[in-house]
Order: sequence, then C-alpha cells, then structure tokens
Amino acid sequence: MRSKESPLRIGALAPGLTDATDLEEAAALVRVVLDPPPLAAPTDADRAAAAALLERLPAEPEPLDAERAAELIARLDCGKRPLRRVLTAADSGIPLPFVLAALPRDAALARARAALDQP
Repeated sequence: MRSKESPLRIGALAPGLTDATDLEEAAALVRVVLDPPPLAAPTDADRAAAAALLERLPAEPEPLDAERAAELIARLDCGKRPLRRVLTAADSGIPLPFVLAALPRDAALARARAALDQP
C-alpha cells in the first residue's frame, strides 16, 4: 500500500520510536507502518473506524502533526485499536498519533478503503 508519490514522513514517526530498544526493533515497528499486510477479517469496529477516517480525514490539513492527529483520533470516536488495525493491520505498535501524522493522506485513505473492501 505504500505510495511512491507520497513517502512516509519519518520526522513525524520518529518521536514514536522512543520505546524501541535497538535499531532492529525500531525497523520492525516502522515496517508495520510502511508496508502493513492486508487487514484480514476486519471486525465491525474496524469497518466503523475505516468509515470514520474516510469521512473526516479529507477535511484535515496535510501534513498532520501528532497533536492534530491525536485530536482527530479523539473526534473519530471509534477506538484506537480498530483505527490502528485499519492503518497498520496490527494491534499494537508506535503510538497512533505518530502513525497517522507520518502517513500521507492518500495512503491512510487507501488503507481505510481497503479495510471496507475486505469481505
């Protein structure tokens, strides 16, 4: 799902890597954001998070910073875990505001659409 036209904003993601104990762990955390596997069997909560993101993200400025991303996440009112699953197909990882701030809008929206398109 990575877009070659809109690269991951590593500066926005870097503050979320402070809990990594070494470069290998940091790389694994970044890999989940950069190239997540497809979200298998999205739940109703995942689909609700995807729909909320598709509805609200286009109105946000680009690029988002982590503070604005955290505000958007709170306004989505869909829960952090479902939104994380939509964006990374993982249940844990780098704090979600940093993930959303690092992802280009087109990539985040494509991941949300892909979650809704899953059977």
